[in-house]
Amino acid sequence: MYWMTLGLLQFGYWAVMASKYYCINYICLKSNESLHNNMMISLLRSPTSYFDKVQTGHLINRFSNDLSLMDTNLASAFIDNL
Repeated sequence: MYWMTLGLLQFGYWAVMASKYYCINYICLKSNESLHNNMMISLLRSPTSYFDKVQTGHLINRFSNDLSLMDTNLASAFIDNL
């Protein structure tokens, strides 16, 4: 009876952890996709005078840095909250 209970607890723990990480990956991917789309839409809708003032390399660098920071920080913050 002891080993049966221990095995069921271990299986339950594995099932909860697998579902936790599946949900983390799914939610983080969807939220990152939404954030990326919102950033692209806001960038595309910005006035053309903005692109005259800002260098293209600076804009691309900032955009890629911000996206990578969001990707890493969002996943780690979500894992910490769970």
